[in-house]
Amino acid sequence: MRVLWRAFGCVVGGLVSAALALAWLIWVQPAIGATSAWSAPVNLSQTRVDSASPAVALVSGRLHVVWEESGQLYHRYQTDAGWSAVTAIGSGSEPALAAGGDGRLHLVYVDVFGGNAEALYRSWTAAGWTAAVNISRTTAPSATPGIAIATDGRRHVVWVEDTLANPWVFYAESSDGLLWESGPLLDAFGTNPQVVVDAADRPHVLWAEPYSFNDPLDLFYSRWTGSEWTLPEDVSDTPATSSSAGSLALAPDGTPWATWQEEVSGWSQVWTSFRSTAGWGAPSVLAQANTDVAEPALAVGDRLAQVWVAGDTLRARWLANGAWGAAESVWTDTGGIGQPALAVGTDGKMWVAWVGTGPSGAHDVFVSGRSNSAESRTYLPLSLR
Repeated sequence: MRVLWRAFGCVVGGLVSAALALAWLIWVQPAIGATSAWSAPVNLSQTRVDSASPAVALVSGRLHVVWEESGQLYHRYQTDAGWSAVTAIGSGSEPALAAGGDGRLHLVYVDVFGGNAEALYRSWTAAGWTAAVNISRTTAPSATPGIAIATDGRRHVVWVEDTLANPWVFYAESSDGLLWESGPLLDAFGTNPQVVVDAADRPHVLWAEPYSFNDPLDLFYSRWTGSEWTLPEDVSDTPATSSSAGSLALAPDGTPWATWQEEVSGWSQVWTSFRSTAGWGAPSVLAQANTDVAEPALAVGDRLAQVWVAGDTLRARWLANGAWGAAESVWTDTGGIGQPALAVGTDGKMWVAWVGTGPSGAHDVFVSGRSNSAESRTYLPLSLR
């Protein structure tokens, strides 16, 4: 299974670095309705060990972030005063988040259970985190889970079983998070699955899979019709080059969109495509001469938005009137930026979390937000560890 990493480096500059060095952090959050602007990054993890794999979700309009440090998972979320203190969830890795309409946050992740790596589930409310539930319950190692919540509250989860023959995509669903029905997805032998749910509460799944054992990866897609899973559809359709780091979202009109990283002539590009009634169309390409354009992600709220890394800059754009708008720079770090995660609210606010280098030199998790307001609020101070 291919794991994508980027280099990380310099301490975030300017006012943010100075504030961190003083153990104070000022966050300017644009309010709704003014000139577009991305807020100054907030360092959420602030530790001397490496943080990784940030996952984000919006619950009742507040951003929640879960990340991994040294085999442990940590959680932080927005409050009226700024940000909550850091909460240790427990051991685990590869977190993925989804929000429920009832104000509940849902988490899937990987942890060793009974001597084997399993896909586990927990949920959060203001009362705290529930106990972990083993979803996979298999003898093969489980990896890279993803989760989506339907409007009826049903949980939909995908992950990979790393069997000796082929990595196999599994799917599970549950109405209460305690009892799960699971099984392998039809003809889905691949990695890094993503799941989303449409307005009819039917799941759609994207994953990366080679045509044969030694071939490069292509992206494939399947959806539940209400009675069966469709046959896999080749989204990227590039058998000679590698397609990876796929992300799937449904636009507000229900159209499936996919984005991924494509290797072309020794450089990474970001390709994006949508599915019409005729199938997946030709992708649009984000490329930059002599620069890797990589690690894309999609998210949807009142609009469909996209984030990616271009060289040393985190970039974002969103879909309006059927066309992608001009890209904006979220943050630039000459030492490198990686692992972006994106959330979009129904109020139009967008949030991006990523991994960069903190004041100790370790990799930290940062977050920045964007709205359409010039008015700002300042939160001071934030708790540090």
